[in-house]
Amino acid sequence: MKYLKVWTDFAKTLEPLKDGESGRLFIAMLEYAERGAEPDLSGNERYIWPMVKSEIDRQREAYDHKCEVNRINGASRTQSHPVAATGTQSLQDKDKEKTKTEDKDINNAVLLTQNSSAGEGRTDYQSVVKAYNETCVPPMPQVQQLSEDRKKHIKTGSDRLKKAGLSWQDYFSLAAASDFLMGRDGRWPNCGFDWLIGPKNMLKVLEGNYANRSTASQAQQEREAAIRAWEERHQ
Repeated sequence: MKYLKVWTDFAKTLEPLKDGESGRLFIAMLEYAERGAEPDLSGNERYIWPMVKSEIDRQREAYDHKCEVNRINGASRTQSHPVAATGTQSLQDKDKEKTKTEDKDINNAVLLTQNSSAGEGRTDYQSVVKAYNETCVPPMPQVQQLSEDRKKHIKTGSDRLKKAGLSWQDYFSLAAASDFLMGRDGRWPNCGFDWLIGPKNMLKVLEGNYANRSTASQAQQEREAAIRAWEERHQ
């Protein structure tokens, strides 16, 4: 791939990460898109990587399809009979329009993939389970089947995420970046799929209640910075 699309709402996914972790994630994205090289990540960015990799793979598939379509069209034009100069110009114009249409279709396919994961249209329960298993397992236990209660919570959560401009992959990545929720700090081992999709718990995760805090002093500095920002906006 010669390019990589990054959606503007991806910034929300990066919020739990430090600057260095975000930088390493972007370098890994570029190297994977260019050479397919799997990164060796050690910070919190490694919990977001499955979501990023999945999106890059979708873009690569669309890009490869576009290249194949162009190759087939090029071969067909080479094998066609010669035409007059005016006819050649007309065919070239048609080819340009056809290429534009193909590019638009491919881009829309990628865009629809993103929108469907954010809750557009009918609820895709299996894609939610897949996003969780790919992002939070391990250390969380794997989800193997869906109950009616789970479907109900997924549908409610899909509506909430849609309003927030987020996908389930984004949401589970936020949870996976939390040492507390994933049990990495040894303080609470009871988080799981049912807890994460619970409406009240989801709201707390989205509001950053479980985001990592390295030290008490750092948390105090962040609170003071938030207060200053609020005061500046309301002066």
